[in-house]
Amino acid sequence: MVENLSSQLPTLDKYIGRIKRQQTEDKDCLKWDIEKGLPHLPVPSLDATLTKYLR
Repeated sequence: MVENLSSQLPTLDKYIGRIKRQQTEDKDCLKWDIEKGLPHLPVPSLDATLTKYLR
C-alpha cells in the first residue's frame, strides 16, 4: 500500500501544482475584476471580504 502511494506522489504533486496555479490565476482575474469595478457581487459583505482577501 505504501509503495503504491509513493509511486503516485509525483502525479499528486503535479495535480496540486496545477490546482494552485489555477487558484492564483482565478484570484488574479477576480482581483482585476474588482479593481475595475466588474462585476459587483450581489452580497456586499462578500464583496468586502474578497477585496480585503485579495489585497
